[in-house]
Amino acid sequence: MNLSHLQYFRELAQVQHYTKAAHNLFISQPTLSHSIAALEDELDVKLFEKNGRTVKLTDDGALFAQYVERSLNALEDGIGELEKRKGRLSGTVRLGAIHSVRSAFLPEAVLAYRRTHGNLVELKIDQGSTKELLDYLHTGENDLAITSEVKADGFAFTPLFRQRLVVIVHEGHPFASRSSISVSELADMPVYTYREDIIVGTEVSEFLESHGLDLAKMNLNRDSDDEVILGGIVSRAPVVGLALDSSGLYPFRNLKLIPLEEPEAQAIHPIGVLRLAGKRFNPATNDFIEFLFGFAHNFYHYDDPENANLTSPVVCC
Repeated sequence: MNLSHLQYFRELAQVQHYTKAAHNLFISQPTLSHSIAALEDELDVKLFEKNGRTVKLTDDGALFAQYVERSLNALEDGIGELEKRKGRLSGTVRLGAIHSVRSAFLPEAVLAYRRTHGNLVELKIDQGSTKELLDYLHTGENDLAITSEVKADGFAFTPLFRQRLVVIVHEGHPFASRSSISVSELADMPVYTYREDIIVGTEVSEFLESHGLDLAKMNLNRDSDDEVILGGIVSRAPVVGLALDSSGLYPFRNLKLIPLEEPEAQAIHPIGVLRLAGKRFNPATNDFIEFLFGFAHNFYHYDDPENANLTSPVVCC
C-alpha cells in the first residue's frame, strides 16, 4: 500500500466514476483500475462494486473511506502548514466563475493573490452559468465556484459581496447628466430589465414592489437574462435599463451608470462561494478561499450594514 493508492481510492470514492476520477487525478483509467485492484488485493476486501456505468462503495469500502479521508486530510494539513511557513504552498485550485465576475473582480483578485502568494499555486479557472457550474461541482471538475446565490440540497453558499442595482442609459439620454435617480421616477416610462424567471429578475421585482410600484402597471420589458444583453439594448436606443453594476456592462463605452437613491439598491444581489456541502479542500484551496473573503471586503469597500457580515470565511472542512 502506498500514498498514491490511497489518494486514488479517495478520489474514486468521491466521484464514483472511473473516467472522471482518472481525469481529476491526471492519470490514465487503466492506471487507476490497476491501483484500486492492487489495494483490494492487499486488503483482501472488495472496495467497490459496479453500478451501471459508475461504481459505488461496498460496506467495507465505505468504512475504509472514513479512515483514509481522516489520514490524508491530516497529512495534507501538516504538509500545507509547513509549506506556508516556508512560503512554498503549492497545489491546484479548481475554480468556476460566472461571467459577471470574470472581467473585474476575479482578475483583480488573481493579480493580488499572485503578488502576495507567489505563483506556486495553480489556479484552474472555468467560466459558465450558475447552472453549468453546479454541474461542474457535481462532477468534480471544480472544487468551488463564484456564483450568484444558490439554495439547493447538497450545496453550501457563503456570500462574498453584493452587487448594486443601477439605472443605465445611453450617454445622450436626458438622464445621463444625473448623479442619482429615485426608482419612483421609472414608474411611467419604458424600462428594460431582467426576465422574471431568473434569480436577479425576482430580486428586481421584489425591490420595485417594496417601493410601492405596481409591476402590472409599469411598462417593463423583461427580455434579458444578463447585463451583456441589457447593455447592448440600452447602448443602441434612448431607453432606460435597470441592471446590476457588473463587468457585463463595461464593454459599452457609451453607457452611463446612475446610482439609485434607495439604500436597498446598493446591495441587492449576493455573489459568493458555492461548493458541495461538507466537501473538504486541499490546503491551497483553503488558502485561496481565505484570501478571497479578505480581498472582496477591501475591493468593494462596503460600509453599509447589509455587507458588514459578508467577510466570514467559508467553513470548508
